[in-house]
Amino acid sequence: MKIYFDIDGVLVGQGWKPALHVTEFLKTATEKHDCYWATTHCRGWVGPVFEYLKEIITPEALACCEHIKTTEWDFNKVEAIDLSSDFLWFEDQPSEIDKDTLRKANKLDSLIVVDLINNPDHLKELVKLL
Repeated sequence: MKIYFDIDGVLVGQGWKPALHVTEFLKTATEKHDCYWATTHCRGWVGPVFEYLKEIITPEALACCEHIKTTEWDFNKVEAIDLSSDFLWFEDQPSEIDKDTLRKANKLDSLIVVDLINNPDHLKELVKLL
């Protein structure tokens, strides 16, 4: 299965601190699945992702990120997603356009809205999906 990750609000919580359980989440995802970035920090080049994350997450979590592939998109993150595949997309604030695109492709259930504000342990719960 393909896994797509946003960064802010998913891997990084409020105050630019690592989300709780981010290392376990990334390790499980990258060991079991084909993983991709779906974030404004990465549009075809992964350099900005590592520059940003190296100041926030642990070296172990950052090592997991080396297994996550780049994507390219122009206006909406959903452009980065292979809608013909089985996937999960971890995003904290999907746009209405992205949700509508997923709905039309019968893939809205593949969107996992992460809520670290109301549920700081959300990633621990989401590991079960991986």
